[in-house]
Amino acid sequence: MGTFNDLYIVKWLLQNTERPKGIEWRRKDSGMYFTDLNEGPNSVRVYVGSVQARPAARIVIRLTSLGLGVVDIQEPFQKVFSFRKKYDSVNDEELAGNTARLLVVVASQHAQRELHDMKNEEERRQAIYRRLTGGIA
Repeated sequence: MGTFNDLYIVKWLLQNTERPKGIEWRRKDSGMYFTDLNEGPNSVRVYVGSVQARPAARIVIRLTSLGLGVVDIQEPFQKVFSFRKKYDSVNDEELAGNTARLLVVVASQHAQRELHDMKNEEERRQAIYRRLTGGIA
């Protein structure tokens, strides 16, 4: 069995979120997005969101699975006072880019679903109002 790294997992989440009928994310009151993958003893809950850290907010992906605990994948810190590279390595730069892209895609997916739900809610509201008033417009 091969080994995985953070970048591979983030790319896998991104690809499977972007594909048609891919991973569907929901949002918690805390502002974090989450999804449940697999079932039974192999289930994994995945959270993604921005958390405040010094010196700035960072994107964190948290993986939890019953009996195995928690794994956090954190967006790498950028070098603030560097004139050459923003990150320590090309891998860190790619991880940061994919982590940010995942959060954008997840937030966009959720926002589109909320807009669709609001449209459906308005249609439902209008249908009930028409029934109530006997179709009088």
